[in-house]
Amino acid sequence: MFNTRRIAFKFIAREQGEGVGATVRRSLGSQQLRNLDPFLMLDEFNVGLPGGFPDHPHRGFETVTYMLPTSKGHMRHEDFLGNKGELRPGDLQYQEISRDTVPHVWDDAKKVEAIVFAGEVFGQKGPIETEAPVTYIHFLMKQGAELDYKIPHGHNTFVYTLTGSGKCAGEDVSAHHAIVMEQEGDGVHMTTDDKEGLEFIVISGQPLNEPVVQYGPFVMTSEDEIRQTIRDYQSGANGFENAPKWTSDIGNRS
Repeated sequence: MFNTRRIAFKFIAREQGEGVGATVRRSLGSQQLRNLDPFLMLDEFNVGLPGGFPDHPHRGFETVTYMLPTSKGHMRHEDFLGNKGELRPGDLQYQEISRDTVPHVWDDAKKVEAIVFAGEVFGQKGPIETEAPVTYIHFLMKQGAELDYKIPHGHNTFVYTLTGSGKCAGEDVSAHHAIVMEQEGDGVHMTTDDKEGLEFIVISGQPLNEPVVQYGPFVMTSEDEIRQTIRDYQSGANGFENAPKWTSDIGNRS
């Protein structure tokens, strides 16, 4: 028997401005939810030319960018090590994983499709392997569908709804709901009625149980480490050697 994890709390992620001309719905990393170990931030963003996200540094965390299959156009990115790439609908930026390498699984009986980036569902594993165990799956449920998705024991679990409406653990959810699940239970139970389907992302991860000190794009475990990171960035040291004088080709486009 499947023991459903209950909802700890939920809220609607509201739009806000970010970068240059971009709109972002921030769920993880917002005032309502600062982080959920091991995850720091989750943004649903929309942007079009000439907008974008200006050059900026990172240290202390991994980033994943997923371009939804329904997205229009494409997105370019680059870094100061000379790496450049282009994301098209269905692509994911994490070691340049393309839509052609990501399993798409359909369970006809459940009326559910799953796009598997990390973790396992319906007997299929995703291509991403991280140092800390995580799952990252995009579910697409038809009308009148039901899903029991088992979460690895001990994982913190977060659900973010993209479009449509349905029920999560028996509670009504709709587009842009940020949902934190309780730890007890086997996993996530989702249903839809006969009128509308539901798309959502499930992420879960084994907690690192480490202190988190964040200063903008820098995430470390102590204030001293943050101060050292700022010094490194300003002086171009310890991984930031190219940073002080570098500007992206994307940022310089006319």
